[in-house]
Amino acid sequence: MKITVTDTENGLTVKQYLEKQKYSTRLISRLKAKERGITVNGERKTVRWVLKAGDLLELETEDSRSSENITPCHIPINVLYEDDWFIAVEKPAHLPIHPSRRHTDDTLASRVMAHFEGRNFVFRVMTRLDLDTSGVVLIAKDSISAARFSKMLAERRVHKEYIAICDGIFEEKSGIIDFNIRRKTPYGMEREAVERADGKGESSAEGCEAVSEYRVIREGNNVSLVRFTPITGRTHQLRVHALAIGHPIIADTLYFKGSSYIDRQALHAESLTFVHPMTEESITVRCPLSQDMKLCERELFDE
Repeated sequence: MKITVTDTENGLTVKQYLEKQKYSTRLISRLKAKERGITVNGERKTVRWVLKAGDLLELETEDSRSSENITPCHIPINVLYEDDWFIAVEKPAHLPIHPSRRHTDDTLASRVMAHFEGRNFVFRVMTRLDLDTSGVVLIAKDSISAARFSKMLAERRVHKEYIAICDGIFEEKSGIIDFNIRRKTPYGMEREAVERADGKGESSAEGCEAVSEYRVIREGNNVSLVRFTPITGRTHQLRVHALAIGHPIIADTLYFKGSSYIDRQALHAESLTFVHPMTEESITVRCPLSQDMKLCERELFDE
């Protein structure tokens, strides 16, 4: 990573600069340990070095080795966005993000690892999707970018939009869904929505705070095309919230029932919008509606 020191940073030590940029103590220690982890104008420096405006500060943020236990799978990926710090790709439905005992070979991680074959690369996924949800997934290329984006997620500064086909016709065409979410059983996958007694939802009995916005885009024969925006990021959040207001996502066999129109929940991660943590540019990454969602929409809604 190359950084040109500005007048604002003039007179700061390298350590002060890194701390100002919210670099973790662990990451600073890792940079110090590398042979050329920190250089100024091409020369290796310690964190006590005082920076001057115009200096070129270089940080060796590249990984020294690749992710372990991820075997590259040479199936092409659809790259939606890429720069020096992030790559956004399309995740097809039915494709898991990480390897597991049930899915060891073909995963999104293994396809991305193949894309970067020949260089050290650690798979750091920033946005996750359920197995049967399609759409955009963002991956950080280094630990600094990952740390900064994680902070943005925690502070709710990443705007996500999903498209879903829901059962029924909504009485309110837009609104906010504000129900906590908790596990239905201690070790089960299924979640449920619960109302908060105190408005905070901090206890495990009441689950975790979960808030979603929705807007109906189109109506068909007892179905609705809906754009959802999750404000929080809980597991199964949109699926549980849709069920909680009486309009479950069609073909969601965990929370509703199957459908002859599509073989998985009709939910697609359409876009991510954020201020780039490294360049401060406004970025929107869009993922076209998947083919099965298009076919389902065509069948269920009038042209």
